[in-house]
Amino acid sequence: MIAVFGKASDRIDLGYFETRYCEKCQQKRPFHWFLHYLYIHIFFLFGAVVKKQYYLTCKNCETIVSDLPMADVVNSARIPFLRRCGLILWIIIILAILVPGLIKEYQAILG
Repeated sequence: MIAVFGKASDRIDLGYFETRYCEKCQQKRPFHWFLHYLYIHIFFLFGAVVKKQYYLTCKNCETIVSDLPMADVVNSARIPFLRRCGLILWIIIILAILVPGLIKEYQAILG
């Protein structure tokens, strides 16, 4: 059976934030911001992000220190385009195919 619809998640390293003491590692370690996002998709190609979470994480042991909100503007562009705006693109493609045919049919009915 072919999976037409689905959901998936991914994590993006947004880069170094600071060096601080990690409780789990028991020493100073680099900490990075990570973006974890959940998206829905059609045919694994056209998707839309439905949830975003930012985490400050120890790079060594991946212990989450903070899940403070960050502005979505920060690095949402790092999410691949078809995962971010793919459903909108899919709707535009479907409308581009259907609308000319519907207009032709409507004109044929009217006259």
